[in-house]
Amino acid sequence: MSRSRYLSFLFLCVFAVSPLHAVEDRFAPVEPSGFEYARGTREFEMLGGAFTSFNKATRKRPKFDFAFASVRLGWMLTDARPGLFFGNEEFLIEGFGGPILTGPGDLMAGATLIIRHNFARRSGSFFVPYFQLGLGGLYSDAADDDPVQFGIGTTFEFNIQGALGVRWRVNRAWSINTEFGYRHISNAGLDSRNGGVDSIGGFIGFGCMF
Repeated sequence: MSRSRYLSFLFLCVFAVSPLHAVEDRFAPVEPSGFEYARGTREFEMLGGAFTSFNKATRKRPKFDFAFASVRLGWMLTDARPGLFFGNEEFLIEGFGGPILTGPGDLMAGATLIIRHNFARRSGSFFVPYFQLGLGGLYSDAADDDPVQFGIGTTFEFNIQGALGVRWRVNRAWSINTEFGYRHISNAGLDSRNGGVDSIGGFIGFGCMF
């Protein structure tokens, strides 16, 4: 076979087989990238919400309602995994603050260290639930100045929290985040006035992974 005929034959073979590969590639399963829930991925969140205390309101332990704005920076600690306890773990640092709407004092602000578990089955999932636990501290400007109440007895108080949340993914990086959570505020016995505040509430905001 001459060289020109050989090249013509090879061209025809490639031309005939290439559509088959195109069809095969079209219907082949697309493997997720794993970008969002891979170790080392970072996340920025900004949320706002309100909480109300459910302790029985008395003069010594008044009702506390407060609103918070929360800013968080997170790092994925592990890759997403399959199995019964699927997903991955994430560490976040939170800064928060806002007005006291009901009760003595005007505002509270603080910081929290958070460990979160993301129930992520695969990259790009639209609906991603999570739960988290956090521990930190907060400052209240004047709540402890009321000598009668003992719910918040010191300027510095500890902040313990737990929350269930959902990411509603907009695209690969951005999401709308909603949370329902519990927060406990007390000084752990650093002062004799340590009635504490137990509250429930929620957040809504956005998150961005990068």
